Amino acid sequence: AERGTVSQLANPAADAALYLAPSGELTPSPVGQNLNARLDTAVRGMETYYVSQLADRKAELSQLAPADAAE
Repeated sequence: AERGTVSQLANPAADAALYLAPSGELTPSPVGQNLNARLDTAVRGMETYYVSQLADRKAELSQLAPADAAE
């Protein structure tokens, strides 16, 4: 594919979670309880990771510039 263009190759796995509603808008397809639980776990894990990364960066910045870190 050329730079700046969208690939025309179909990706059924990526598209499986979406479908066109009768009104034409793109909406999530119904998912099972297991998939919802896995997504919740993944989101909580990412949130925990990024919160800890943010805390680490703030700690590093406070060591480099203690007056600026108080903001």
